[in-house]
Amino acid sequence: MDMQRLGTQTYTGLANATGTAFTLGVVLHDIVYYPIEMSQPRAIGHPGERIRLDLTLGIDSDGDGIPDAWEQSQLYAGGIMPDANGWNLALIDRDDDLDGDGVSNWQEYIAGTFATDPTDNLALQVAATTATHARLRFFGIYNKVYSLESSTDLQIWTPADVFLSNPEPPPVDPEAFTPPPFVPPVAQTSHRAVATDFVDLYAPADTSGRTFYRLKVR
Repeated sequence: MDMQRLGTQTYTGLANATGTAFTLGVVLHDIVYYPIEMSQPRAIGHPGERIRLDLTLGIDSDGDGIPDAWEQSQLYAGGIMPDANGWNLALIDRDDDLDGDGVSNWQEYIAGTFATDPTDNLALQVAATTATHARLRFFGIYNKVYSLESSTDLQIWTPADVFLSNPEPPPVDPEAFTPPPFVPPVAQTSHRAVATDFVDLYAPADTSGRTFYRLKVR
């Protein structure tokens, strides 16, 4: 793989050939962690091509794709302490729902919410509507990336652009001074949270009927 560092040769004899399987390790505090999961087969791409690798790092003793450290932190937050044999990680299996809020432990892990708190989960609300858009609100987690899909029949879902502010120009007061020209916000296909706080996004709405939305997070 070409690291693009100054002074190095490109495509040396040490480079992995296209199609070769490889293992990627990450060093944190002198400890090497190997990916538990990848979103695609481990293979080299082509020159100039970008490949996204979603990694889950850390020790995963029960092999459910969720690091032990996260499972332990959730049990601790829920008041479940280790016994003489240590943490009972079987209580927080990937596909179970420890707090009974209808969201699996795996989904809570991805969303960054607490798996032991039934009041804490990723929920999307329609805060207000305008002539052609809806203002949507949810509680975002710092550095998580959120994207939106919309549907008019709950059957076919399509990606929806989002705006950080109202894309509709404000009403004009004929008796007021000439307002500055309206500069509409730029449409985004996703939004990366810059803080752990409530997030308001505007999305197009179907003016001829109802529009449904669903939020995706990574």
